[in-house]
Amino acid sequence: MRAPGRYPKNEPIGPLLHAFFGWGVLPGAEVKKIGKVAFVSGSAGGPATVSIGVDYRGEHHMVLVRVVMESEVWRIADISYDSGTSLADHYRKITRR
Repeated sequence: MRAPGRYPKNEPIGPLLHAFFGWGVLPGAEVKKIGKVAFVSGSAGGPATVSIGVDYRGEHHMVLVRVVMESEVWRIADISYDSGTSLADHYRKITRR
């Protein structure tokens, strides 16, 4: 995710992706509500997927977070947004990997 990347010539730089909240949430934007974490699938020992409801700009959005256990610490493996795209896919696209 930290690899330098170049945007394709014919693609605009935006819309911006906030790593946790999703597409179009600009820095400093007010997030009205962050819901409770709900278990979606997997096991208590991981890997697992949890969902979190988020309200901003008058709309409700759902974020899916895939977590794994590494060295007895929960780590985020990927985040999927209600648009159907994931953070890892976005970074692969912009770094062309």
